[in-house]
Amino acid sequence: MKKSLIAIAALAAVGAASAQSSVTLYGLADTGLQYTNSKVKVGDVTTKTSEFGANSGMLNGSRLGVKGAEDLGNGLKATFNYELGFNSANGNFGTNGEATSGFGRKATVGLAGNFGHVRIGRDNTVVDNLVTATSADAQSTVDTADRAYGRTTGRANDGTTDMVTDRANGVHYDGNFSGVAVSAFVAPSDANGNGATFQKKTKVDGTTTFEERQLGYGLSVGYANGPLTAGVAAQQFTSKESSAGVTTAKYSQTQAAVGGAYDFNVAKVYANYIYNRDKNTVAGTTDKHNEANVGVTVPFGAASFVAEYGYNYDKPNNAEALRSHDVTLGANYAFSKRTDVYARAAYQGLLKASDSGISGNQQTYAVGLRHRF
Repeated sequence: MKKSLIAIAALAAVGAASAQSSVTLYGLADTGLQYTNSKVKVGDVTTKTSEFGANSGMLNGSRLGVKGAEDLGNGLKATFNYELGFNSANGNFGTNGEATSGFGRKATVGLAGNFGHVRIGRDNTVVDNLVTATSADAQSTVDTADRAYGRTTGRANDGTTDMVTDRANGVHYDGNFSGVAVSAFVAPSDANGNGATFQKKTKVDGTTTFEERQLGYGLSVGYANGPLTAGVAAQQFTSKESSAGVTTAKYSQTQAAVGGAYDFNVAKVYANYIYNRDKNTVAGTTDKHNEANVGVTVPFGAASFVAEYGYNYDKPNNAEALRSHDVTLGANYAFSKRTDVYARAAYQGLLKASDSGISGNQQTYAVGLRHRF
């Protein structure tokens, strides 16, 4: 009898411990066929490029993650979340600029309570979260929002820089106060979201020969009530290097966004505006980039339709302004809550400078399958 009571008590203790903590393995696989056709004209020279093949992450980056929480009592919880990206078309780890190995998408540990949720590690930035929430296609590969700027062969950073830094390594905070959401981060990261030493000094015989400092920080305020979602966010990344007391590099990138969405039940409309300024103090240059997007999603039973339009205005330092127009059309069909198929057609106008004879466009067509697990 005593042994039975002991066994029952042990099982009860295990059950109680399990109830106090949880671990979840999750993921998403998004694989499709993609055809891209682009044409760029600089002066009298026209370059045409076409690509076709299986691709990963057309709508969402394929990822595998593990997250969990432990109840510490008094409303306090310990949390963790580690997420790596992978190419679902070939099985390789790392895609879309993420780390080729390890948990490049997300890596945090934190504490959550009535005060909110504080996390240390790599997580999404405040501007990236706002743009995703207020974009009709949630920053998919063909979404008009946060497209790369400098998209002409006449720019040194041709097609390589997005409007928004999406992740940063540091301290992140989320809190909600009567429907008002506040998020912030402070991160020793550069404008690419890569972790770096906040301050690094090299001294030789007591004399500083090299010094490096990198810092990112951001803040957002949002409101969600019923069908309405709205918010504003801003973030900045700065870096400075000096050698033997002489500043050799000093750079800042400022990003800001305002956006909202409203659900009319028969359709949901989205709109946002994104601003990016790159300033190189040593070189004496300042580049400004502006982008406005509007979109709509329309549910129709198991199907849904999406349409977006984006306008881009790029003003390089002491150079002619560049303009472009983007359009995305698409449809999804859900077999279940976890699995759907999709089709997308997108037109991306390469940033155009009429006076210098730079023009072009890119067309993308894709069909694919997305599965969440």
